[in-house]
Amino acid sequence: MSDIHRPGRRSVLAAATAGAASLGASWLLTGCTGASAAPALPAGAAKGDPDRGGTLRIARPPASDAETLDPASALSAYEYLGALYNRLVRIGADGKLAPDLAESWEPDDKARTWTFRIRRGVTFHDGRPLTSADAAYTLRHILDEKTASPQAAVLAPLVDARQLRTPDDHTLVVPLKTPNAEFPSLLTHYNCYVIPDGSARAIGRTGIGTGPFKLESFTPAGPGRITAYQDHWQGRPVLDAIDFYTVADMQARSNALLAGQVDLLSQTNLDFATARVVAASDRATVARVENAQWYVLPMLTTEKPFTDVRVRQAMKLAYDPEYVVKVALQGAGTAGWDNPVPPSDPAHIAAHPEHDPDKARHLLKKAGHEGLAVDLYTSSYDPIFTPMALAYQDSAKRAGIRVGSRRPPRTRTTRRSG
Repeated sequence: MSDIHRPGRRSVLAAATAGAASLGASWLLTGCTGASAAPALPAGAAKGDPDRGGTLRIARPPASDAETLDPASALSAYEYLGALYNRLVRIGADGKLAPDLAESWEPDDKARTWTFRIRRGVTFHDGRPLTSADAAYTLRHILDEKTASPQAAVLAPLVDARQLRTPDDHTLVVPLKTPNAEFPSLLTHYNCYVIPDGSARAIGRTGIGTGPFKLESFTPAGPGRITAYQDHWQGRPVLDAIDFYTVADMQARSNALLAGQVDLLSQTNLDFATARVVAASDRATVARVENAQWYVLPMLTTEKPFTDVRVRQAMKLAYDPEYVVKVALQGAGTAGWDNPVPPSDPAHIAAHPEHDPDKARHLLKKAGHEGLAVDLYTSSYDPIFTPMALAYQDSAKRAGIRVGSRRPPRTRTTRRSG
């Protein structure tokens, strides 16, 4: 199918560049390659009124062959999900809760029961009208153990799927097991996009939602295409279509952008050298989003030595997050200090434990792990991973911890049948 391609002006690189990252939870993949001055990159993307029509071409990294369009269980396909679906509640540009498919919501006087008023005049891509039954079904699907939704662990302690009520087509009542004043915010997660009642078996392939685009084609870990949904409740989108391409290598994605073969890179953090090349070109611009991503280096707490809380505490105290930001991110980031909530969020807590390698040594000695040696696994998936791993390795030396940086061979996940 041929389209007029005119996503106009300069192509955009929609990537949270390395310099825009917020370093989250305390012990992170960290690194050292020698600090230098922060690169001169634009503070924001080029702006202007969009040209109507045309096809946007997006390059994204590869996913698993088991990639799905079922929002409840999806672990990738974010670009599709945001275009195909809507949530009940979303996060607005100001960082506050905003209506989406729910026009309003209110708790009872104890925040034990929440009532959502479902928007009227909304249709799914197959033409059927949105009702409260779809919203209730979505929550039940998330809570179903067979779905294996990451968000189930968040909602299950609060919501009993059997207690959901739909007194009419535009009212959803959610009784909670315990009071929770922030319950609507839990429905802003990407696993909470609303799907049609009874669609669980097919939704991973059909992608039928209420979003501004509808699915034309989709290949797990491969190419796909979505087209404008003419009857979207917020009006027809500016673009006619979006084509998705899978490009494994970050440098290859960047080269495709600079060559005009694609218009946008998604899920792509650039190294600083590449970001400078892109910013200097006449074809592309870099979009930076402050604190849009945080990096965490998790410890497998079911395996020794991390079963001992003293070892985990020592690993956090052993390194200096500010050093990691300076060396691995060239100063363009925010130390997370074991807190995934960004500084711009009202819930952010500024207090944090101080870097204390001497206390880390003491804790390791008490735990019987003086001179601890561990392996830290990294990968080339993100250009920041290895510099951060090396920075952590260098910083942790001060606490007597020997960290080996290892990169496992690339593997591919395949879907099992039967």
